[in-house]
Amino acid sequence: MKIFFFHITLAIAFCVGFSPIACLGQDYCSNPDSLRQILASSTSASEKINLNNTLAWCLSGTDYDEAINYAQSALRLSQNNLDKEGIFTSNLRLGWINFRFGRLDSATLYFNKSKKFATKNNDQSQLSRVNNNLGAVFFKRG
Repeated sequence: MKIFFFHITLAIAFCVGFSPIACLGQDYCSNPDSLRQILASSTSASEKINLNNTLAWCLSGTDYDEAINYAQSALRLSQNNLDKEGIFTSNLRLGWINFRFGRLDSATLYFNKSKKFATKNNDQSQLSRVNNNLGAVFFKRG
């Protein structure tokens, strides 16, 4: 029964907490090389942030190091450009990647950074996403 609820929690976190687009289909993730090519030619900071976060998301289940690198790049760009949504999303991605690979302390650290940011901006939608993710971490810890 505990495993069933854990899987339900993960499904909710995946669909609601991270990316509704991902639940509709991940066609944009089927060929990360095309996203890398677009990123390499992009000149817009906002587009680079989004592409780095998208690549981090796409690789979050298969390649820890590469996913972390893309999420960290998105975070640096977001901080340099004072992109609030990018900062929130990058920290959320870093938390999710660490969660997926069982690095629960790191996941908690990044989710808490996202929570602090969402609280500062009084964004209830972001807070619900983060709290859902933190709940998944605490549930996994037992």
